Amino acid sequence: SQCMAYLGAIVTLLIACDGEGAWRCYQDAMAASEFACSEEGTAAQMLIDAYRSGDDQAVKKAVASCQTLKFLDNKVARLAVRLPQGNTKQVAASLDAAAGGGFAG
Repeated sequence: SQCMAYLGAIVTLLIACDGEGAWRCYQDAMAASEFACSEEGTAAQMLIDAYRSGDDQAVKKAVASCQTLKFLDNKVARLAVRLPQGNTKQVAASLDAAAGGGFAG
């Protein structure tokens, strides 16, 4: 579905440590009411919020509590369980910059 495709794209961008790209994809997805009200939308928001905190443990907790990630394409789902990858604080900074700053964590 379109919702799964958006969530898969966000996960893939986060794996690539592309916070700005993940934010843009998330914003595009949230413009679709179907995604905004879906489990995939909730999962994406949890991941984005966890990453914006800059805390590896928050990301791991979000991944562990998000059952929707298990229903992504098999290859993407295997990547999702490896989150966070790279420098979480750097991804947080790029997410925050793309979002216009002001995240209170």
